Amino acid sequence: SVLNLFGYTGAASLAAAAFGAEVCHIDSSSSALTQGKSNQAKSGLSDAPIRWLKDDVITFLEKEIRRKSTYDCIIMDPPAFGRGPDGETFNIKNDLEKLIALAARVLSKDPVFLILNQYPKNIDGETCEELLRNKFKTMQLSKHTLEITEKDSKRRLNCATAFILVPLKK
Repeated sequence: SVLNLFGYTGAASLAAAAFGAEVCHIDSSSSALTQGKSNQAKSGLSDAPIRWLKDDVITFLEKEIRRKSTYDCIIMDPPAFGRGPDGETFNIKNDLEKLIALAARVLSKDPVFLILNQYPKNIDGETCEELLRNKFKTMQLSKHTLEITEKDSKRRLNCATAFILVPLKK
């Protein structure tokens, strides 16, 4: 089971569904969800088990904790700032620690992975890494940086970092 938080138009949800996962896709944007459902049909995955839910991510996670729901895989691609469907606000600088703590509580006891995407203009990578290492001590963390190279200067620019956590090998 895969939980895709801040799922946007569904690329990660569709990839997971294509590999047979049951997916719960959360985004607060009606237009993103509409596009995601359209992408599902265009991808030939109309029958794939994807729940497209319009909700605030923090509110959704709190509800899932009360329901005792868990997921084997969690993907998080948080924006710098966002609004939930009922006016809730998400600010990565203020809310990232809470997001990670809540995600830890819905990650199954036998997890497959957790991914957090980070963008340098939103929050620094060291903060993300420290929060993840402190919360997921029984998981191995790897970092994968997406860079582009400027044509003229050949300078490499960090565009994003994916933090991937997997269970420690036994």
